[in-house]
Amino acid sequence: MNIVAAAIKSSVASLYGAHPRMDAKFKLEGFTVSTVLLPLEHPGETWYETCVFAMGDSDIVDRYKTYLEAVAGHNAAVEKVKAYVAGRQKRLEISGRVFIEE
Repeated sequence: MNIVAAAIKSSVASLYGAHPRMDAKFKLEGFTVSTVLLPLEHPGETWYETCVFAMGDSDIVDRYKTYLEAVAGHNAAVEKVKAYVAGRQKRLEISGRVFIEE
């Protein structure tokens, strides 16, 4: 490994060290909620991202600064998907993004 590659690897390791890894996935009847630790910091000091994949459509629904915010956001998105699939909601909306509206 050359010096530049070693420096990059060291920098990435030190960044990840401050942010717990996260790779959470939930699947239910054609829906997937996925929350991951991003490889690099994004605007607004965000390190985590939740995406929802629904009936062939997908979108980033939120980004978070901390692991605890990411866990809470992931769980909130999962609960909304569960409510929609169970028929308790006629509209699937997560963080302002409407996926399905009947």
